[in-house]
Amino acid sequence: MLLYKSYKYFLKMNIALLIMLNIVIVMIIQYIIQLIPNINHLIVPDEIIKLRTSWILYFFLLVVFIPIVETIIFQAGIIYLSKFILAKSNYNCFLLPVLISSIFFGFQHTYSLIYFITSLIVGFILALNYVVVLRRKENAIFITFLIHAILNLIAFSSEYISSNLNI
Repeated sequence: MLLYKSYKYFLKMNIALLIMLNIVIVMIIQYIIQLIPNINHLIVPDEIIKLRTSWILYFFLLVVFIPIVETIIFQAGIIYLSKFILAKSNYNCFLLPVLISSIFFGFQHTYSLIYFITSLIVGFILALNYVVVLRRKENAIFITFLIHAILNLIAFSSEYISSNLNI
């Protein structure tokens, strides 16, 4: 019930405030997860480590390309397909397509258990945002991409700064 009330509230919220709220919620969740002791937060695949030698290419992939592709596949594509299939069964619920989308998003990010769980939560927030903005008849793909890109920009900036300052 609380989720449905939040959904209704988000439908009325100013779009800039909605974007900022999404980013803040994800950052708080990621900060809380970082506080968990004795957890390997992220095991980075060798392919990604190799990309870090070219920071410009890494920036483009992380901040532009990946958010566009993931938004189209995991939010737009999977939510559209889920709604299409559910419409055939006369099941009308905004939550099930959001859950399906977030599960697929999470399984795309299985570098470690904690990263998978974080990605499930982030995927849920991005999918919920997509459904809310779509319902408002605004550009859901662009807004969701923008949130995802800003989150990745923050992660990129943090990683770039820490690696160049040897932190």
